[in-house]
Amino acid sequence: AAFELVRHVPITIPHVGGVLAYLLAAAAYWAILWALFWRGRSAALTIGLAHVVLWLVINLGMDLSAWVRHKEAAMRAAMPPPAAAPQ
Repeated sequence: AAFELVRHVPITIPHVGGVLAYLLAAAAYWAILWALFWRGRSAALTIGLAHVVLWLVINLGMDLSAWVRHKEAAMRAAMPPPAAAPQ
């Protein structure tokens, strides 16, 4: 939650604002992770990497879902209307 909170803070520096937001968010996440889990650097790193992998899987899944929805809508729009049935 800390990562997403800091990542969505508007940074109005052109061309670097987005990258800076991700770096600051990662630093905030690492600081919280380090403070919560006092088991050493390797344990904190393992937990952090697991969270990064899960975050990537969820975000890629959302992007794939949006892409499929967009393609389905485009295919429906490109299809000709059904012909009227003869009476």
